Amino acid sequence: MSVFKLPKKLLQEINLMMEKFWWGSRNNKLKIQWKSWTRMGVSKKDGGLGFRDLESFNKAMLAKQVWRVLNNPNSLVAQLLKQKYFKRGSILNTKKGTNSSLVWQSLWSSIELIKAGSLWRVGSGSSISIWNDKWVKNVVLLQLNLPILCSSRDPTISELIDEGECRWKKEVLD
Repeated sequence: MSVFKLPKKLLQEINLMMEKFWWGSRNNKLKIQWKSWTRMGVSKKDGGLGFRDLESFNKAMLAKQVWRVLNNPNSLVAQLLKQKYFKRGSILNTKKGTNSSLVWQSLWSSIELIKAGSLWRVGSGSSISIWNDKWVKNVVLLQLNLPILCSSRDPTISELIDEGECRWKKEVLD
């Protein structure tokens, strides 16, 4: 589950087997249903049995692998994936591509989950795109069709910061 995105049909069948194990019948006698099936998915500390939604768990495990690639760029797996699928950029800004491996397709499917839950720390801003990266908390950034005073087609946050003064360039922001 941490390397391959499992088909929904398989996950549904596993969930059905778990449900039958707990709520099934034996010799035409129903088993006692101590808790409702929906309460079984609630965490143990909140009174449930801690069963996991397998589809969500699969996505979380794949996202964990993407997070490892982001945080350990010198690992063998990260270097291999970088050379094969995102040579010039970040794993967060890559395309799935055609003819990619099943492992890459699985990992790529969880990148949006990482993007939704992550936020840049600006620092110098040299690797953060103004328009494409999430760098302002709780704000949806939209591509505006306004002329801006930046030198490149895909400007970075560093073009909005005066490094000598350690402040924003107000004339550019205005």
